[in-house]
Amino acid sequence: MIRMIRLERSSSMQPLDSIAHTGWQASNAEDVRKFSAVGYQFAKMLQQQLKVPVGIIGTYWGGTMVEAWMSEKSLKAFPEITVPPDTAGRGKHTPTSLFNAMVHPLVGYNIRGMIWYQGEQNRGNPESYDKLLASMVKDWREQWQVGSFPFYYVQIAPFRYNDKLGPAAPLREAQQRALGLIPNAAMVISMDVGEERGIHPPDKTTISKRLALLALANAYNRKGLPSASPFYASMKIDGNVATVCFTNAGNGLTTFGKPLINFEVAGQDKVFYPADARMVGEGIRVSSSKVAVPVAVRYGYKDWVQGEIYNTEGFPLAPFRTDSW
Repeated sequence: MIRMIRLERSSSMQPLDSIAHTGWQASNAEDVRKFSAVGYQFAKMLQQQLKVPVGIIGTYWGGTMVEAWMSEKSLKAFPEITVPPDTAGRGKHTPTSLFNAMVHPLVGYNIRGMIWYQGEQNRGNPESYDKLLASMVKDWREQWQVGSFPFYYVQIAPFRYNDKLGPAAPLREAQQRALGLIPNAAMVISMDVGEERGIHPPDKTTISKRLALLALANAYNRKGLPSASPFYASMKIDGNVATVCFTNAGNGLTTFGKPLINFEVAGQDKVFYPADARMVGEGIRVSSSKVAVPVAVRYGYKDWVQGEIYNTEGFPLAPFRTDSW
């Protein structure tokens, strides 16, 4: 049994205490069609495994910035972000406007955890996104007063952006940095499900399954369930070869038959060249005939890329760079 509540899109410059809705909806075809595909499939997978009724509350609005989902209190640490007075703009991009209308009315409601899928609109400020997201989560947890409930989120998928907002790779990097700032959090990697010309990847099932596995393995303590992607851990230079190693790759890495094409390597001149790459146990050896002594390695550090590397449990490698140029 799955029950759903979907909040109507609305914004407010003052915190609201109630919402207009028709109560819990059954998971019939009409209501499911209106609900988040990722959210519904996540709930369905939990219900199938836990064998108990699952309720999910959908509060979302596409194309929004994290600042809109933050309270005025949580934004105080960011003086560069101004919260307009009540008479100012009330759109979905206004800081605090969506928290006030679509989160504050839910404060205190009994929840087990939260899933979060957002980020594209913050490509213009990746240097602060990790801290903004961490501040938001800390504030939400304080307002709910139920401890550090699980917070699982999705790294934005590859897409060929053609706007002026900024590249996606630094934002993905900021999303990964947030893992070090948010206790009891985990991130789904989506490097293998993006669409070059579609900002909303059609493969919602893969994302939903990865979120559900995170919840089952961590929040519900289902032992033996794989749920974690490999992440960059270290680099060693030996002559003209750089060897990079990863976490969550104890049984090795695989491309399931695809070629390794998304590595780049640079020397002291800071110019990156496509690299030859070869898997070796838990790591990958990277080199280029154009780089005598490697200094930095990148993997998938682009707007659009089709990630090809997985651990043997089938979870994709997170994009990374070893430099800070």
